[in-house]
Amino acid sequence: MGFFEAIIGDMSEKRKWKQMMKRAKKLPRNYREAFKKMQHYLFLTGCDGATHEALLELFEQCVADNRDAFEVIGSDVAGFCEQLASGSNSWIDNYRKKLNKEVVAILKRDKA
Repeated sequence: MGFFEAIIGDMSEKRKWKQMMKRAKKLPRNYREAFKKMQHYLFLTGCDGATHEALLELFEQCVADNRDAFEVIGSDVAGFCEQLASGSNSWIDNYRKKLNKEVVAILKRDKA
């Protein structure tokens, strides 16, 4: 791990996130606004980036199929978001795994 990566983090994930947000800007205004509101809710639940990606893909598919997203999501938007996020890791789960891996590597290195 280089100095820059140690300070900033994994740049590939940041690039992927920026690309996803560029795609979101191409959505029709009402879909884009709904995506941002739902994305904010997903941030609060702590889900990972894959869930945000799945939500964006859903909106993109609705646009491509000329289908009303409300038909897919329904009136319980929070419930839909929770269902979408139910199978994903949260950011804290990912951080736990990373912390465990890094600390174990440090402790093993000191024994050698």
